[in-house]
Amino acid sequence: MLATVLHEDPSVVPQTIGFTNDAARAKFSSIIERGMGHVENQSANSQVGMFKRFERAFGEAEFLDNFFIGVGGGGFRVKRTVKADSRWRLVEWETGAVWRMGTVRNMWVREYVKYPVEYEDDLDRLVLPDPDDPERYRGLEKAIEYVRNRGFFPLCSINGFFSGIWYFLRGPLHLILKDMYSNRRFYRKLITKIGEFNLQAEKNLLERGALMITWVDDLGYNKGTFMN
Repeated sequence: MLATVLHEDPSVVPQTIGFTNDAARAKFSSIIERGMGHVENQSANSQVGMFKRFERAFGEAEFLDNFFIGVGGGGFRVKRTVKADSRWRLVEWETGAVWRMGTVRNMWVREYVKYPVEYEDDLDRLVLPDPDDPERYRGLEKAIEYVRNRGFFPLCSINGFFSGIWYFLRGPLHLILKDMYSNRRFYRKLITKIGEFNLQAEKNLLERGALMITWVDDLGYNKGTFMN
């Protein structure tokens, strides 16, 4: 951004390429492994495992000319795998949400099976994990340093402020859109619930050296449609 303002040629063009289709992914490079639907713990708990994961990521980034490398984040985690077979996994998140994830015709997909908040009282009783628990960020500082030393830009992440609701708390999406119109007080409570968690997670990431924090969200404004 500074190079653009100063009319200079940047040393790096910070671009990234991702895939949702395993078949297309495999055609680009033989070094890119399959199994995109696999859910991993976001913290780098094992230093050996962390280095192995990053070496694969570095190889892919160099091939695709990617600049950003994900190093972990402060989002919700998978609590347990309820059921799994060769194509599908049924997983429960920390919030109590249940997803069914797998591959259909080489396209990774997910289905939202269960949400923890069906009624307003459910939200009052819902206890989220502690975003200040240091275990959630163990190994993050080393991961950030390792990625920077290799010449890449470390990327941290959190839950979406809007999408995080219908991913992990209440859904499906059309129900949330209805809440936004017909029950704004309740919708504000949902936003507050996940927003307070996210902001505290961001604080912890920044204290551990995060240079960039991203989240996947769907946003809109009062004169246009939703955008991603």
